[in-house]
Amino acid sequence: MSTLKITLTVLISLYSLLVMSQTFVLNGSTYIGKTKKEIIKINEVNNSKLFSKKKYGRINQLIYCDSLNALTNHFCFARRGPFGIGPWKCFSYLVNVGNKSQFEKTKSDLLTRCETKISDNCAMQSSISKKYVWHYYSSDISQLYQFSVGKYYKGHNYR
Repeated sequence: MSTLKITLTVLISLYSLLVMSQTFVLNGSTYIGKTKKEIIKINEVNNSKLFSKKKYGRINQLIYCDSLNALTNHFCFARRGPFGIGPWKCFSYLVNVGNKSQFEKTKSDLLTRCETKISDNCAMQSSISKKYVWHYYSSDISQLYQFSVGKYYKGHNYR
């Protein structure tokens, strides 16, 4: 009887980790517009490790690895304001998912949150006053499973 309890406990804990990682990915649109300090705090609470900090001209990128949930989170920041003065704010979020089953489950949950499917790998999500575009890509050959989200811009060709 004790092996059954142990097995059930392990299965429940693994499923709860999957649900937590899905929630983190699905909240991607809420990261847009947050400051760099807020994103760092969110990742500290999630126990993600800072993997890399890069700067490309006027854009900063933070990459966090969550080895427990097999996620790699990329946050892109830029300064918004006149002459590049102001806080660093997130304008794009990208996440690499560890395996195909996790990707497919997250994708189905994401599509239920999105109002408009733009193409085979793109959908639009609307919140109170803002619109976000989700892109999702998968490749069994390279084992790449990826989601990205950014603001919706009218007139942009999302295909």
